[in-house]
Amino acid sequence: MFGRFRHFLGLTALIAFLAPALAAGDPPARVGRLALVDGGVTLRADRQDPGTPAVANWPLSSGAIIDTERRGRAEAWVGSTAYRLAGNSRAEFVTIDDRSVDLQLATGTLAVTIRDREQADDLEIETPEGRVRFADAGRYRIEARPGLTTVAAQSGSAEVFADGRPLAVRAGEMASIDGRGVVTIDAAPYGDDFDNWVSAQDNRAKAAYARRNVSPYMTGYQDLDNYGDWGTAEDYGNVWYPRAVAADWAPYRDGRWAWIEPWGWTWVDAAPWGFAPFHYGRWVQIGGRWGWAPGAYSARPVYAPALVGWYGNPGWSVNFRYGAAPAVGWFPLAPREVYVPAYRASPNYVRQMNVTHVHNVREIERATRPDYRPEYRHGGQPQAVTVVPADRMREGKPIKGNALRPRDMQEIGQAPMASRAPSRNWLPPAGDARPGPRNEPDGRAPRQEMPPAAGRQRDPGDYQRGAPEPQRGMSAYPNRPPDGGGRQGLERQPPMNPRHDDNRAFGAPQVDERAMRMEQREYRQAPAAVQAPPRPEPRPEPRYQASPMREFQQPAQQPRDNRPAYREAPHERPAPMVREAPRQMQAPPMPAAQPREMPRSEPRPPPGDGQRGGNPGRHERRDERGPR
Repeated sequence: MFGRFRHFLGLTALIAFLAPALAAGDPPARVGRLALVDGGVTLRADRQDPGTPAVANWPLSSGAIIDTERRGRAEAWVGSTAYRLAGNSRAEFVTIDDRSVDLQLATGTLAVTIRDREQADDLEIETPEGRVRFADAGRYRIEARPGLTTVAAQSGSAEVFADGRPLAVRAGEMASIDGRGVVTIDAAPYGDDFDNWVSAQDNRAKAAYARRNVSPYMTGYQDLDNYGDWGTAEDYGNVWYPRAVAADWAPYRDGRWAWIEPWGWTWVDAAPWGFAPFHYGRWVQIGGRWGWAPGAYSARPVYAPALVGWYGNPGWSVNFRYGAAPAVGWFPLAPREVYVPAYRASPNYVRQMNVTHVHNVREIERATRPDYRPEYRHGGQPQAVTVVPADRMREGKPIKGNALRPRDMQEIGQAPMASRAPSRNWLPPAGDARPGPRNEPDGRAPRQEMPPAAGRQRDPGDYQRGAPEPQRGMSAYPNRPPDGGGRQGLERQPPMNPRHDDNRAFGAPQVDERAMRMEQREYRQAPAAVQAPPRPEPRPEPRYQASPMREFQQPAQQPRDNRPAYREAPHERPAPMVREAPRQMQAPPMPAAQPREMPRSEPRPPPGDGQRGGNPGRHERRDERGPR
């Protein structure tokens, strides 16, 4: 008896030991969203991605980089925290997971609005001159220029770390950090065009009703109140109904598919409100009208790439207007239907993803078995099913509901039903299924490369030469070198032509034209003998030094540097109170050869609450709902 009991204890300890290892392979439950794109905005999945024009409602994961042009602006959300970029700015989301959000501002202006105190603890922003952490909810403006970083607390309070020394910045104050580590405190100016735009966006995204029904950790809830109405249903609880949709509208019918790592095929909706209803909850028809049911309240909801069921397999074809072609179809999941992800996930992750709608845990476990045959409510309804040629999904082309031919019940009934989303073996993406042309000149000045984050530095010998290892993001280019442009405000260098040497290009003595024509004729006659020039070997990124921005000085004649960063405050407004007279703090000198390490004010505890999928967080608020 004692032996059995000891065996049971050993098995329990083994399970407890392996549970964190299994959860470590789960993708994060928290995700970001690119909510608004205005003007020239470029999105890169990581530092190896050359970038494409940004698209609203695109999910943001660790490594995503946002670039704005001179007249461009961008807005991103992670939970209830907004990140807004002015023109000529670059920001990289170094980390987005369940424990922290680490952002790096390389250049430009960033406005951060934090609505919840718990999410303020998760956030840290790095600039070339120091780091910023936030002690409370509020609104902050951070600007990074060559050799100077300013941090203004328009409301709330922040903490600035320069050369390892923390300095509090209270509401109405602005801290300035120069390249020598000198910190000064002044009154925070306000009132320019960018501040006015940020204020208008904040007022628009308050979403008081939505916060009563969903968690503030649900990315994308901010637009629900502006584009729909809330109601209650006897069987489904709180239901949100979108306004101004067509009579034949159906969920997941106006947008595009994109292959985004690590989730795979991800739906990117075209509606301005189209994020939360397509990555959380379920859809239901009530009185002939589509409504979104978020389900039971969850403090930390788990993000899903698309909550749909699938029709098709590699051999399924459908007759379209132009003839038969390989096809793929999908439909929204209804309440109490289990979503089984196609990517690798632990049982606890799948359970937390479905528990808001499926209260029977055994039903969730049964759905993960290979022999599971689901019965879907919307699977047999032509008004809910969308069928397109497989190439349209594979290539990431826009999908519009009015361009689809209605499918009759007989054709849908004969279609094979898939238990999971298409994989790379069934429907491999063409490139990365992202919109817009790639690697085409657009006349823009090359961008400055992001410096490596402080605290994550590596020696030059640690960087692996050759093809870089693909990072987690929207695409991976193992054979493509990173773009080496530096944001210098100079003209783009002419491309190198491997068939012409540099001396000839700059007026060196010319060779015999007859010999050159003979060489060209031989080149055309025997193309197989000529090998393409090797790709340039990727160079390691420069180490993050005390003032890396000085290598990328903007010319003095640029309009952006000649005008003041802020306008003077209106005379009718009272000036913000100054805690004390302007002062200077000279930090102790650091050795020039050592990079600056910016310690956190407190260590971040490892996950361990086990209340949600992915890497569990440390701020669980289950019973607290509603606006604050």
